Amino acid sequence: MTKLSITRAWNETAEILKRDAGALFIIAFALIALPQVIYQALAPQDPSAEPGAGGALLMLALVGTILVLSIAGSIAISALALGRERVVGSAIALGFRRSLSLFGASLLIGLVFLVIGVPLMLLTGMDPQALRPDASPGGGGVAVGFLILLILGLALWVRFMLMTPAAADSPGGSVALIRRSWHLTKGHSLRLIGFILLMIIAGMAVVLAITAVAGIIVSIALGTPQPGSLGTVILLLVGGVVNAVFLMVLTTMVARIYTQLGGGAPVNASSPADDAAATGNDNASGI
Repeated sequence: MTKLSITRAWNETAEILKRDAGALFIIAFALIALPQVIYQALAPQDPSAEPGAGGALLMLALVGTILVLSIAGSIAISALALGRERVVGSAIALGFRRSLSLFGASLLIGLVFLVIGVPLMLLTGMDPQALRPDASPGGGGVAVGFLILLILGLALWVRFMLMTPAAADSPGGSVALIRRSWHLTKGHSLRLIGFILLMIIAGMAVVLAITAVAGIIVSIALGTPQPGSLGTVILLLVGGVVNAVFLMVLTTMVARIYTQLGGGAPVNASSPADDAAATGNDNASGI
């Protein structure tokens, strides 16, 4: 079994961020964070309100667009982190080309989650309607059901978390991505769960701290933020920036973990200029 070092993945991620932080942030913000900010700004404030047919279609189209952009952006970041692409435009183009395969893999896993999760919810006495945003808090059965879903979701997540770098690294279809991630993560579930929990806790702490400070500053400067106000837009943008940074770091680290477990390019891959220089030297020496 291949040895996994989270410390090594972090060190490689830090090295990549020193070199390509600007490019990675642009992709993370423009394709992942900003569309979500736009959706939050346009979404109805009352989740229980029934939108009209036109509004429902608009929200559905917006959600679909956000999903495609997020998948393409994640693959593009992975491609740069793996060294498969060195130009932002090429990485984004690769992201869109491979997005259908990754979406299909995610859809298959989601169906498996439903097939397993819904019976577990029913066995614990949890009504699936309790998952609705406007549902009222339930009792112990609901808490147990949510705990089961959380554990199941986390277990599936760590086994399939390498699908994104695999999509950036290989031309396989949806089933191939699932198989590759499942194979590479075999025997590393506990360490990967610890990594994910640590990243989530650290990310939440940073997000809460920054948004709290931003909220205080906005309230002092512009008054209490109201839906549709400038203060609310500023807070959404601040949250988007923080989210983009977190996703940039997380996606890069996952890509470096993928490299350790079986694929990808070395972190110190040469630049195109270095390749050209090396080729010239080889030609000059008659190699």
